[in-house]
Amino acid sequence: MEVLTSNDGKEFTSAGRFNMNLRQRDVPINHMVTDDDTATGWNFELIPPQPVKGRYVKYKVETQRYLSITEVQVFDEIKYTPFDLKIALPGN
Repeated sequence: MEVLTSNDGKEFTSAGRFNMNLRQRDVPINHMVTDDDTATGWNFELIPPQPVKGRYVKYKVETQRYLSITEVQVFDEIKYTPFDLKIALPGN
């Protein structure tokens, strides 16, 4: 899937493509096995090498399989912090 942006809604330029392949993706265990028994989907991120300005956004989808997009979010920045899953033996 490709993201296209435009300032005038007429001429769109590519901001990059999402990597939609889940094979060998580093999915955290706390995302797959939640404490509250909810089922959640994976967030695919597109972080362009340079900031992108635009008033209009289009998504160009060229998939041959089923695709369900429920939300699209845009952030000014993304920060990653380490997650440590503490596992202790019973009785400790």
